[in-house]
Amino acid sequence: MMDARTTDVSAPQRADRADRLKVRVRDAVPFPAGHLYRSGVRTVELDEPVDLAAPSSTDCQRLDIVRLATARGMRVIWELGATSPSIDTNELSHLHPPRRIGGDPEGTRKIATWWEGFYLGRCCWRQGPGFLQIRDRRDRRLVKYTLTEPDLMAALHELDQGNHHVSAEAVRPLLEERLVLAMGDLFWLAPYRMVRWPDPSMTV
Repeated sequence: MMDARTTDVSAPQRADRADRLKVRVRDAVPFPAGHLYRSGVRTVELDEPVDLAAPSSTDCQRLDIVRLATARGMRVIWELGATSPSIDTNELSHLHPPRRIGGDPEGTRKIATWWEGFYLGRCCWRQGPGFLQIRDRRDRRLVKYTLTEPDLMAALHELDQGNHHVSAEAVRPLLEERLVLAMGDLFWLAPYRMVRWPDPSMTV
């Protein structure tokens, strides 16, 4: 393992000589996962736990980092801090599992279960000509959603780019299916766009 580096999300350093990066999250901007992956980074460590009890835009940004890094098959070292009864950990089970769930006596068991069911592509989306398809296996069965409504697809792209301030009405169908999660007055997109296909790809 090479020496780890530390960077701010708002001004990422190149990591040509390191495969591990510690990220300080300060500004709600898109995470340059593609840039870091091409630079050779394979492990990302978050500086602070993700708070689901009273989530801020920074917490949503941290979850974006986990989501986008997971899509590239990167290892993510992160923690869930305070949890929320309105968000089940199964709704995050497509993300790289955390190393700790704070304040939960069942945290160790939940993480073990998380690892048992985790694989790349468990909840993902892909773009087609004039449509967008989401495939969700978080409940261990495949459910497919095909979006063709331009405004709904545009809202999903906004969320994917790190804009957590879309209106509830704009993403209502995705909220109902728990593909978008309400985090206070913010909204967070659960599925990630497939970047690296698993082998065999038919599992997706």
